[in-house]
Amino acid sequence: MSIDLSGGRLLIEKDGVTRLNSDDRFLHGVNTGLPISGTFTTGNIQGGNGTPQDVTVVRQLGTVSHPRHRQVIGVVKVTLANSEAGLAFDRWTTYMGGEIVYVMDGEPGFQNAAGDNSGCYQYVGYKFAIDNGAVNLYARVFLRNTPALYTVINHTLNYKLRTGNWT
Repeated sequence: MSIDLSGGRLLIEKDGVTRLNSDDRFLHGVNTGLPISGTFTTGNIQGGNGTPQDVTVVRQLGTVSHPRHRQVIGVVKVTLANSEAGLAFDRWTTYMGGEIVYVMDGEPGFQNAAGDNSGCYQYVGYKFAIDNGAVNLYARVFLRNTPALYTVINHTLNYKLRTGNWT
């Protein structure tokens, strides 16, 4: 392993592989796992009109290939079953951790009711995380009980992920 600290730059290499270069501002995998890819499809999700929804679904997608893996990164894309249904991220988007917000309209605690839609508060979000060696997808749905029926149209979350430690 070599470490070069000169000219305001930190460069760490091991066996000819760059582990960290503070000048390039790119992620370097310290050790990375095999790709995990697939899809998660929802049905229509309805709430309001006397039937609120407050659900968290956890789906195991795989296991980490090394016990020190703590992070999940990759790309995601949301496609709709109906092209006229509205909101879609119909392109691959970078996922660098955190939560993917698919729908958000004034859920208390997220926006303090700002942007409410005639009393309709709704939230749909996804995140990927490692828990006890398992790579999990967490899907969160909150649809407030309102006088009107609110429907989140069925959609598919496509993902291509890697686990690892990144610098």
